[in-house]
Order: sequence, then structure tokens, then C-alpha cells
Amino acid sequence: MKSLSPYLRILFLMAILPWVFGCQEKVRRAPPKKLNTSAAAEAITNQNLEEAFGHLDTLDEFNQETVKHEILGKINRWIFTTQFDDAWKIDPLVKQLPKEVRDSYRLKDLDTSALRDYELRYEMNDQEFTAYRGGDYDYLQGVFWSSRIAKDVTKNGVADPELIAWINTAHPKLPVNEKDDLITASLLFDWSVRSIQLHKVPGVVTPGTTRDTWECLQLGYGDHVQRSRVFISLARQRGITVLMLEVPDANDKLVTYTPAALIGKQLFVFDALYGLPISTATGTGIATLKEIISEPEVLASMNSEKYKYPLSSAGFAKASMLIDAPSTALMQATAMIDKALSGDNKVFMHLRPSEIVDKLKERSNVVDVRLWEVPYLAEDSVRLRLSDSNLISEFVFERQISDIESPYGIARMLHLMCRFDQNLQRNGARQMYLLSRKMDRDMAQLTRTQQIEQLELQGVPLQGTPQQIDDYLQRMISSTKMFKELSSYQLGLIALQSSEFDSAIDYFSVRVLKEFPESVFRSSTHYNLGRAYMAKAQGEETEKYLALAIEQLTHEDDLVSPQRRGNTLLAERLGK
Repeated sequence: MKSLSPYLRILFLMAILPWVFGCQEKVRRAPPKKLNTSAAAEAITNQNLEEAFGHLDTLDEFNQETVKHEILGKINRWIFTTQFDDAWKIDPLVKQLPKEVRDSYRLKDLDTSALRDYELRYEMNDQEFTAYRGGDYDYLQGVFWSSRIAKDVTKNGVADPELIAWINTAHPKLPVNEKDDLITASLLFDWSVRSIQLHKVPGVVTPGTTRDTWECLQLGYGDHVQRSRVFISLARQRGITVLMLEVPDANDKLVTYTPAALIGKQLFVFDALYGLPISTATGTGIATLKEIISEPEVLASMNSEKYKYPLSSAGFAKASMLIDAPSTALMQATAMIDKALSGDNKVFMHLRPSEIVDKLKERSNVVDVRLWEVPYLAEDSVRLRLSDSNLISEFVFERQISDIESPYGIARMLHLMCRFDQNLQRNGARQMYLLSRKMDRDMAQLTRTQQIEQLELQGVPLQGTPQQIDDYLQRMISSTKMFKELSSYQLGLIALQSSEFDSAIDYFSVRVLKEFPESVFRSSTHYNLGRAYMAKAQGEETEKYLALAIEQLTHEDDLVSPQRRGNTLLAERLGK
């Protein structure tokens, strides 16, 4: 099994490799728009909207496919009993997209459509099924998760004291609110690096197009472009604009995407592939685009003894600026929703790209800005993957571990909602991950009736015919070791995020690497274990913990990690 990829090893464990084919698309068309007729109607429809977003906060209590239709139904009833603004115009930047993108079904009727539900049908074992993923609900769910994560990180994240000192020294005139935004952007980027493991991009695939942002959040992995998009999504929920820089290589052929946060009049640049901000010429802080272009020493600071930094100042000088604006974010419907929501339900779904361009022109005289095509390709990835026989099994595996009503699936959802601990007799993510860890031992010792009772006690209701329940139980039993592995890793992440460093070290080193040396999250486990040791080095026995951190960041079992270059640079900096 060592010769198999991590995906295939887990698929083997699950023993659920259906061959899916014959995908075709059915779009649910929105009903004609209607107008408000009374104050009573308005009160009822506003209640529909609040109830829909209330459901998003209790997703762990519902069947996911059922609650999706309930949420979309309530939101769309609100939309079509609320008056559209006939004067509202689609953002002018949409017209500048390539024709094949502009004419895609995702960008149709942005001014008059309700939230859309695209049914993707496929056949399996001579039966027809519908994949309930692929529509605007996914964007809504991703925005909701991003909002909860960004709020938690901003409230509970611990800013790097060296970064704060650098900001006060290098940018003493930066207004307090902009200093806070730069610190917040740094914390959100760091969360993205710790939480989204990098996977290599297949050579024939455009980076960023195989999974949308909501998928990367749910699964915890993606390529460097997808990791950047997670960062962009988190920052947007805190009112921070992050653009993607399209940086050409020395031959003006291959391009690399790297995110830059607009703080005041400056663009501060991060590198999602390295997992580090681009540092200033002194190897500290976060460099601005202006500094990168004008000071060759800046990118020289990103060289390690083993690896030369692949981008150049000349490349950054030619960089285009791209706006990540998913199709759902461009709809009038999401503008209406944003305006109506308040309090705990407040999220930012809508985006007006032309306003970002105006802001850039006002602040930095930048004019080379356009909408980014990658988000529209990523939105369509579910349909494309179900149409490709080489990608179907991977998609089915990902949906099985994430959407199935299992302790792990529920725990992951609670994790993304930042409900870590038990509250008012409702289990938190930790409790559900711990239950998932114990499943391999507990399920094997129970009778069928006891297995059903145990799952129902854990909040996993079993429905269907006796044969369907038996099939479900068999899948659960065959998958228990995989769920134990994944839960151990996620418990380590929660401990690290909660500054429980000894607990994080135990989970990463013992519960993951020792028990599952071929873990699908091996690279992130080594990295996050190094981060836990780095945090321990701030106290006593500094040299001991720095040595342990360097060992993990440069571990020989992690040679093929896409983040290897950045980890090597970080390790060298720790050793100085």
C-alpha cells in the first residue's frame, strides 16, 4: 500500500469505489419575481431569511441534503417577495471577462435570479442519482464558515509580538485601524497555512480549478491557489480586500499566483506556496508590492541555502491584479441579502468588483485590474469531475467523508463553525472527534442493534430500509480507522489553535505520525508539530524546542511536500 497515493489508500480502506458515469446537468429555474404587497408579508419573509441563516448555525442537527433545500427555499421565498431594484446593474467588469466565461450559465441572469440549485445527475450500478453539490448553496455555506472562522481568529488569535514590533517600527504612521487590519490579515493567512494542507497540482490542470473554496475548507487541503482563495474568503469577512497577483516568470510564460492584502495605500504580499509572507529586505515583517519591485534585496531575503526564490522583482513589476468574485457574489440577490442581515447572522456574500478598482486607483494609481477567471472554473468543478471517469472516485470519496452523517462529518462541520466545546448539552467538535476516534474499537464490540443505538446517541440518525441501514453500518465499520486518523489530526489542529501546545504535540506526534505514519495529512502534521514546538520555544528550554521545530520542518519523510521550500527557509531562520 505504500506505493499508492494517500487518496487511493483511504479509498481502499473505505471500500466504496463506485464507478459513476453519465453525468448530466439540470438547472432549477427561479420563479418570476414578485413584489412586496404588505407590511405583514414583509415581516413573514424577513423571518424566512433569519430562519434560513439560523439553520446554517445548526447544520449538525440536520440531514445535509434536506437542510440545503430548506435553506434555499426560505431564502428564495424572501427574495421573490422582496422588490428587486430595476435600476440595479450587473458590475461592468463582468463584460470584460473572456466571452466563453461571460457566456457560461453561472453568469446568466445575475440581476434577476434567486439562489440557484444545479442538480447534477449521474448513474451508479444501473441506478440514477443526484449530487446535491454544485450550486449557490455551497458558496453560501463557505461564506458562513469563513465568517465564523474569521471572527474566531480575530477574537482569539495571538498576534506575533515580532510582527507587532516590526509594524510599529517600519510603519509608525500607519493609522491604528490599518495596523489592526494588517495584524488580522497576518492571522488569517496563518490560519489558512496551518489548516489547508498543500497538494500538488496535476500538470494538465490549471491551479485552483479542481475544487472550490467551500470544498477546501471542508476537506482541509488544496493547492496553493485554493489556499490563497481561502485566505481571501476569510479576509473579506473582516472587511479586508485581498487580491491575487498574477506574476509572470522570467520568460513571461508561466505565471504564479500570490495574494496581496490592501491595507491603506499599500499592498502587503504573502506567498501561499511557501506558507510565509514575503519578508522585507531584513528578513522580517511583510513586504509591500512597491518594496518588492524597487528593492532587489527583498526577494533575496526569501532565498534559503538550498532553494532560490523563484519569482523576481521584474516579474512583480509586470503583475496583473485579479479580483476573486464568484458568480454568486455578483448577483443582485446577494446584495439584497447582505443589506438585510444583521447581528450574529451578518455575513458578506456580495461583491462589487468595480468598487475595488476605484479604491485601488484612489490609493495606489493601479489600473491593471480585472476579474479572475479561476473562480468560475472552480465553481464548475463538481460537474466536470462527475463527467470524468478518472476523477469520479475521488469526488465520491470526498463527499462520503464530509457529507455523510457520521461523527467525523458532524465534527468537521462543528469545527468549521468554531464550536469546539460542548455547550448547553450540545456536543462540540472535540467531543465528536473523540467519538469518531473510538468508533473502531466500539463498533467491533457491539451487536447490530447496539451499533444503531450508539450512532443515534451520537447524533447520527439512521433512516431507510433495513438493507440500507446495514450497508451504512458496513461502510462505517470499514471506515473507522480512517475516521480515527482524520479525527486525531483535527484534534491536534484545535489544540494548536487553542494554544494547548502539549496536547497538540501529543496528537500530532503520537496519535497521527506514530499510529498512522502514512497519514494523508502527514505533511501538515509535520508542519504543525513544528509550529507547536516553535510556540513552546517562547518559554523555557528554547534551544531544545527550536531544534525539535527545525527537525519537523525539514523532516526526511516530508521531502515531497509542496511547502518544502518555505519550510526550509523558516527552519533556517529559526536556526540563526
